[in-house]
Amino acid sequence: MIAIGLMSGTSLDGVDAALVKIENEQFELLKFITHPYSAEFKAKIMRNLHDSSAKLSEICSLNFELGYKFLDAINELLDGTNYNYSDISFVASHGQTIFHNPKGLGGNIPSTLQIGEASVITYHTNIQVVSDFRVMDIVAGGEGAPLVPMSEYMIYRSQEKSIVLQNLGGIGNLTYIPKNTSIDDVIAFDTGPGNVMIDYFTNKYFLKPYDDGGKIALSGTVIEEVLEYLMEDEFVKRKPPKSTGREQYTKEFMEELAYKFNFLTRKKEDIITTITEFTVQSMLYNYKKYLEAIDLVIVNGGGSHNKYILKRLKEELNSEVITGDEYGIPSDAKEAIAFVVLGYLTLNNRWGNVKSATGAKRGVILGKITPKEEKMKVDLKKIGTEQRNPNTMDIDVLSTEEILKKINDEDKTVAYSVEKAIPNISKLVDRIVEAFYEDGRLIYMGAGTSGRIGIIDAVECRPTFGVSDEMVQCLMAGGENAFISAVEGAEDSREMAVEDLKRINLTSKDVVVGIAASGRTPYVLAGVEYAKSIGAATGCITTAPNSPLAAAVDFPVEAVTGSEALTGSTRMKSGTAQKMVTNMISTTSMIKMGKVYSNLMIDVQATNEKLVSRARSIVVQITGVSEEEAQAKIDKFGGVKPALLAIMGEIDDVNEVNRLLAETKGHLRNALKLVK
Repeated sequence: MIAIGLMSGTSLDGVDAALVKIENEQFELLKFITHPYSAEFKAKIMRNLHDSSAKLSEICSLNFELGYKFLDAINELLDGTNYNYSDISFVASHGQTIFHNPKGLGGNIPSTLQIGEASVITYHTNIQVVSDFRVMDIVAGGEGAPLVPMSEYMIYRSQEKSIVLQNLGGIGNLTYIPKNTSIDDVIAFDTGPGNVMIDYFTNKYFLKPYDDGGKIALSGTVIEEVLEYLMEDEFVKRKPPKSTGREQYTKEFMEELAYKFNFLTRKKEDIITTITEFTVQSMLYNYKKYLEAIDLVIVNGGGSHNKYILKRLKEELNSEVITGDEYGIPSDAKEAIAFVVLGYLTLNNRWGNVKSATGAKRGVILGKITPKEEKMKVDLKKIGTEQRNPNTMDIDVLSTEEILKKINDEDKTVAYSVEKAIPNISKLVDRIVEAFYEDGRLIYMGAGTSGRIGIIDAVECRPTFGVSDEMVQCLMAGGENAFISAVEGAEDSREMAVEDLKRINLTSKDVVVGIAASGRTPYVLAGVEYAKSIGAATGCITTAPNSPLAAAVDFPVEAVTGSEALTGSTRMKSGTAQKMVTNMISTTSMIKMGKVYSNLMIDVQATNEKLVSRARSIVVQITGVSEEEAQAKIDKFGGVKPALLAIMGEIDDVNEVNRLLAETKGHLRNALKLVK
């Protein structure tokens, strides 16, 4: 079983993502990444952690924005591996804590809120997600934190050593696992600040996001009066079980501290040393006050990279102090792995909380499950193209000529079906032209016959209208090989669609048009869904009414052709309709882009003798010059269109012709208007 764990902690650095193999309840880390947040995004989260600056509208948006950040982290994690979405059994996502109030302070009831919409992940990957782990423990009377002790007990327990697992994210938390013990003897709680105050003051006074390696702290001296004041902190001294978040150590709290002790007059290095020492002393206080014998301390999280903290712990403790990296489990990955363990327990209907750690009345199953869709079972009887055609039920006993007439009679209905779709085709074309003018591309996507039709249209645009290979292209399920032979299962692969679009670097400037007769092809559906998720415009060409594909796109084109002469053979009427529509889309788009003058193709690429003759003939027909002069102008100016502009605009300067065409994006009529 392969699973993914996601953690966005109080440090707000980004999304930690762990790819984990689970076998016989052993959890092996395969890959770990941190998908960073931009400074702007971090600031948006930060201001919504405080009553004074939080906005309901932003929190609502952040719930979905974080969902997409988590999706990006999953994609980055899987990139370069041999794993696809379909290989992942589940994603376990902690989410981002916005507010944590397990004691019900301020006249409120006990509660907690983590955001990062799981549905975003499931919708785009079809992977089931376990999320929102803390709330059930709160309902059971617990603190909702810390939740990692169960995973730590399963991974780190020892017969010989009593171990403290100290995590230092934004907040510090510990798990104490006595040697040769049961889960009921495990103790876990938050110790106080981790990096939250260090990072704040490092950014404030040194314009750095964090104290890299603890170098600043190592260069200063503790300001004793400030440390003594901080060590009176009520939370640090509170008896476990206890948990907190940034609501305990807010920007207001830290600014009041700076004002009270006039930090502006202090040596800036000493401030960082003092604040870092507060993190150290808050840990030591809790070790000595609430824990028994300690043989080994394993420091994890961002704080494990702070050499000042490690140095001071080693000086103060009669225990071995190492980092998670030194133990063999990367410090930064530990919490993401922990949520894989919790997700595994949830899906196996097992408790995930540790009562002695959270204070819950009893063990409970944690989290909420967002289920994936099982492979869609299509009722062929409900798809028009799959229904039997009453007009051709005797086709197998007819003469050759009669068969041909039957097929032709059916084909006659196609043009009418396409005609009814023209208003919607027009809207799609206008959007494509808009994209072309913004240097966007037209990307067809299809499988089987539909994919082949898209490829033919894309390929033919190049010599016909002189466009680049990039401007109009088609992605076909199964790749180029599928054009000439079927690729088993390709059209059902949602993951392949996303991979194909990423491979061509799809952007929000592009337009993705899915081609699918039934409007139900998973490859095509996943492609347009991904395109919409990054802001690209989407359209479709389908020959069945009211399809999922038409409902999913911005510009649906439904040329409903009905049942085929041969039941289900969508290469016939459906294929004809799709070819007509793709012809209309690309041809009309190119006309609007100025690739045609009158009804002549003035960007034709003269790649063979026939096209050389056609190019020369176009110049003659439009301008009336001789064939010799037409060819001379084509040779001098480098093509039909510049030759036409030179002749019609009476311009002899090649650079001037090129300038005018560049200014008008190659539109001949518009370029002629600029000629004085």
